Amino acid sequence: MSVRGWSAVGLVVFGVWALFVGVWAVRPQEDHVPTGVIDGEHTFQVVACNSPVAGDPGPNGPLPELADGRAYQRVACAEMHGEQRRVLVFDVVAVAVLVAGLVVARRRWTRSVDDPSSA
Repeated sequence: MSVRGWSAVGLVVFGVWALFVGVWAVRPQEDHVPTGVIDGEHTFQVVACNSPVAGDPGPNGPLPELADGRAYQRVACAEMHGEQRRVLVFDVVAVAVLVAGLVVARRRWTRSVDDPSSA
């Protein structure tokens, strides 16, 4: 396969990756918040959270009511929201760097093929 072919495949792969990350970033997420230990077993409550790109890191509705003897052990959605934003920033930067590197490599290869004396 030629460099142009590999470049096209690379751009498609990076495009699909960027699309996947974009769809993930706008979807609401779930946080499993610890609520204590009952009968020797750790209990958790699933809380619906805003998406990683949402401005509010909290739940996207009121917190679910807990049964007697259970209490939220940490703030719902805050840790998860921060972690997911860091992952999103990493993914965006990685895609940008990889696409830029692919474009630069393709241009250099094309120049060396067009002008053999520059090699």
